[in-house]
Amino acid sequence: MTIPSPNRRSPHFWVELFNSFRLTWRLLRDQQVSFAAKLVPLGALAYILFPIDFIPDAILGLGQADDLALLLLGIQVFIALTPR
Repeated sequence: MTIPSPNRRSPHFWVELFNSFRLTWRLLRDQQVSFAAKLVPLGALAYILFPIDFIPDAILGLGQADDLALLLLGIQVFIALTPR
């Protein structure tokens, strides 16, 4: 798994991002992945859904950006923690 290039206009960035989401979904359903590793993306998703934030969502743009960044970081860490 490679980290998507920071150039969001590149089609490669969006393809890698989509593939990361698909891989995460498949790994969440896999029996060989430990339960502790599965808690990482679920914890990131819980952070987005619960009303307590580090940066409040009332600050337009910045509040949503930290939610998205944490979700993407959680997915990358989860993929790194799973066995090959």
